[in-house]
Amino acid sequence: MYTIYDVASEAGVSTATVSRVLSGKANVRNATKERVLAAIEKLDFHPNIIGQALNRGAGMAILMIVPLTSTPVLSSCIRAVAEKLKETPYKLLMGYYESGSSNVLEPQRDLIGSDLIRGIIFLDTNGTIPSFNKPTVVISEQPSCPYPYCVVSNDRKAVSIMTESLINRGVSRFAYIGMSNKAVRKETDYSTERFKGVTDALEGHGLQFDKQNYYECVYTSECSDDYYIYTAAAKAAEKIALLPESRRPEAVICATDVIAYACLDVFKRHGLKVPEDIRVAGYDNSSLSMIASPQITTIQSPFGEFGTEASRLLISILESGSTGQDNTQNKADTHDAVRITIDPSVCFRESTGR
Repeated sequence: MYTIYDVASEAGVSTATVSRVLSGKANVRNATKERVLAAIEKLDFHPNIIGQALNRGAGMAILMIVPLTSTPVLSSCIRAVAEKLKETPYKLLMGYYESGSSNVLEPQRDLIGSDLIRGIIFLDTNGTIPSFNKPTVVISEQPSCPYPYCVVSNDRKAVSIMTESLINRGVSRFAYIGMSNKAVRKETDYSTERFKGVTDALEGHGLQFDKQNYYECVYTSECSDDYYIYTAAAKAAEKIALLPESRRPEAVICATDVIAYACLDVFKRHGLKVPEDIRVAGYDNSSLSMIASPQITTIQSPFGEFGTEASRLLISILESGSTGQDNTQNKADTHDAVRITIDPSVCFRESTGR
């Protein structure tokens, strides 16, 4: 890959002259400019737009900060942001943090503080949102997200709808397997919201959730990929499978599809048929939910729509000249606060008997 030094050598000029041509400055003679452009074309040189922006002190990039995991839903969110920003002068840069980490800022502190970054899209999984001191939009799976500018998912409502459907088919004994981050010693916020959806539906029918049927899939920030989650989920499913029939729940609602997939495997090993003996439901509508046998009833979060709406909201903040910052320590009392709520949809499949 050629550099600006190669272009300068090919054209017989200084790197400063090449920079002036690239920036469109007028103080370059036409003949010199033509030599530089010819060298650029010959070498198929592509300038480093990030370096140019830093040199000019121009804020022309949006930084999207996401948890350091690899999931299809996360990919669709990033893709949607990238597609939306194609319609604008802004370029997309990526930042990452460890899920469960108490210091989200550290990995990209210098980048956030530079003049390059005009605004930030932050995908929150920790429930703790730092102050970025830049216009920021938060994507969160908690409807109660306190940030003034956010796009949130109504997970609780979707799980409630799914649970109510099972209640209407005669199910009254439920178990729930949630996610708990061992590093911060608390259940993840999205897992909490999804469990509330189960209890909402039960209470609406005058039923109570048996606390003995609440299980946690414990993981750490260092071991948060699907393999470790599957392993932890299998331990919880084993406890359910070993219960006497009189105590065994009729349906297991899982915080993710990986957990539900583990349940299918464990129940099958113990001779339990799904959905005849026990029903199973997940969340995410991942590829696992489709390739599983039986296919898993799950919930689709439209993460592509999350990315599009977050991009649109941030662009409107930048164009309006608003600071787009939370100056109230996450108490959204700014007069122009915006909250966009997106409702996920339930995908009923074989694992609950449709």
